[in-house]
Amino acid sequence: MFPELDKIEENDLEALAQLDAGGLLIAPEEDFASYIRRASGLLGFRGKVENELTETGRFELEEGFELPASNRIPPEIIDEAAAITEPLYAISVRWVPGFFLSQSLGLLWGGCSFTESGSDLNIFLIRNSFAARKRWFIYRRDELTAHELCHAARNVLEDDTYEEYFAYQTSPFRGRRYLGACFRTRLDALFFLGPVMVLLVAEIIRTSFNFRYPIWPFWVVAGLYPAFLLLRNQFERNQVKRAAKILFEAGVRNPMAVLFRCVTPEIKRFARMQSAREVLPHIDAVAADELRWRLIKYRFIEAQHHEYD
Repeated sequence: MFPELDKIEENDLEALAQLDAGGLLIAPEEDFASYIRRASGLLGFRGKVENELTETGRFELEEGFELPASNRIPPEIIDEAAAITEPLYAISVRWVPGFFLSQSLGLLWGGCSFTESGSDLNIFLIRNSFAARKRWFIYRRDELTAHELCHAARNVLEDDTYEEYFAYQTSPFRGRRYLGACFRTRLDALFFLGPVMVLLVAEIIRTSFNFRYPIWPFWVVAGLYPAFLLLRNQFERNQVKRAAKILFEAGVRNPMAVLFRCVTPEIKRFARMQSAREVLPHIDAVAADELRWRLIKYRFIEAQHHEYD
């Protein structure tokens, strides 16, 4: 799947491109030695999982939380996700261990990723309902798996602003692609639901106990945060669209693949550009100082005709 890491040299952009195409992205300002060391750790973690599954028939994710070998997500389901992420972002992520989770985490739960800053842990789980079916409730298996693998790949960028945006673009449903990125953190959900619950309680008290007070202020408060989420979401979508447009005008055939590898200030920088003529000189400048941009330039500008397995 990947070239031998200990045999790759810093200037071997072809080998690095194969790692990048497999979803082992380079972190901002990460040098070659650090990248190879981190990639080795992530692939080593996968090897550890496979060894434990072979030897014991299960993998202990944390104390008391075991994942049986029979619940391992098979390669053909990972291929379904790759069919989505490859044309979108030029990645096919097959190195992240995935499992079906038998325990119920609620009706609306579909899947999640497990990562840990400073460690090699990178694993994802999806609902056991998908082991035998491609659709369940409001979810599709290929969409959900692609979503979690986007998180697994892009996690190294530590860019919360656009993390959910890029993951939700794997959905075939326009509404989900549009609204999914509204909720970036748990606080967003909390601030969304809190005023709604207050409104509900106020309405119950008003109706049940015949209290006479205006209900409209509660509606206003309940609507403020949803309105903020929608406005923020639209603003950030506009930023990505402007950045993608200027990159495309500069000759980048897959601008979303480039932006997938960017952090927020970089996306905003492209979005602010007034002319496509600014794009390539800027990329040349940052590529001179940073390995990540050298590789982006190689894959998506200099060698757009290359394809990687």
